[in-house]
Amino acid sequence: MIFKGCLPAYQILFLTVFAITASPVFADQVIMRDGRVQEGTVVGARGGNVIVSVGAGEMGIPAAQVDRIEMAVPEAYTQGMAAYEKEDLGAALGALRPLVETYKGLPTNWAQRATGTLGDLYIRLNDLENAEKAYAEFQKLYPGEGAGISAEVGLARLDAARGNFAQAVERLNPVAEQALAASNVTSLEGAAYGQAFFVLGQAAEEAKQLPEALEHYLRTVTVFYHDTATANLALARANELRAASDVTVP
Repeated sequence: MIFKGCLPAYQILFLTVFAITASPVFADQVIMRDGRVQEGTVVGARGGNVIVSVGAGEMGIPAAQVDRIEMAVPEAYTQGMAAYEKEDLGAALGALRPLVETYKGLPTNWAQRATGTLGDLYIRLNDLENAEKAYAEFQKLYPGEGAGISAEVGLARLDAARGNFAQAVERLNPVAEQALAASNVTSLEGAAYGQAFFVLGQAAEEAKQLPEALEHYLRTVTVFYHDTATANLALARANELRAASDVTVP
């Protein structure tokens, strides 16, 4: 529509308000595998469904039908992961636990990463019972290949925390082989691989195999550094090994 001349201010205001109210803009989009798009506000995930607020009500979309979700990453995730990287474990848990309760099972990278990190946090806080529950739920909610690696690494971290290093190594040897054969990895896979080599370093230290331990730690630092918190821990252990024993990689 083309308007000739100048419109009075009250008409411009009316047209602006009409345009805004007639064409609502939603922040989020859920794109289905068949190409359909549902607009609204993604408010959580429950019972295998993505919950979307539309107007005055909510609707559930089966997660299995969802190809991808376009939405802003919640501030709680950004704050929680930043706190985790800074070793502020209490603040990280305070931010991520309620976020995971709301969005666990949501098919997005950040929801998957937050759900897996919750188990890691419990291990770091020596809450092994809740760590085991968190990893079991993670396996159930995210059964895909990349998430499966993360879950297996999580269980290995749990084994190591309980002093069962032999079981941890048995879990992680196939993961390590897969990591070393990979030509490129996603950030989620890289984070899992880095954690795997960190636990292998711990196991090698326990067995007094210090050169092998250093090699594992340095792989986390230099190759699979996608989990900053684990990479920082690996770097600290590598520096301590070199300073205390003059260890070099085999």
